[in-house]
Amino acid sequence: MNYPQDLVKSLSLIDKWEFNVFDVSDASKQRPLTYVLYELLKKYDLLSTFKVCLFLNIYTITHRT
Repeated sequence: MNYPQDLVKSLSLIDKWEFNVFDVSDASKQRPLTYVLYELLKKYDLLSTFKVCLFLNIYTITHRT
């Protein structure tokens, strides 16, 4: 995914005490759960573990329309 720079900066702190979900919310146009979930799944390699790539691709397509 291509994220805006301020979102990348906010998500880089996802496993730190300084992480601020409100910054993610602002940077993601009020969709923090989508980005936080995806980042955590990717960070801990849970995308392949739970085989959710197909679901995420379908979700992305339907979410944009």
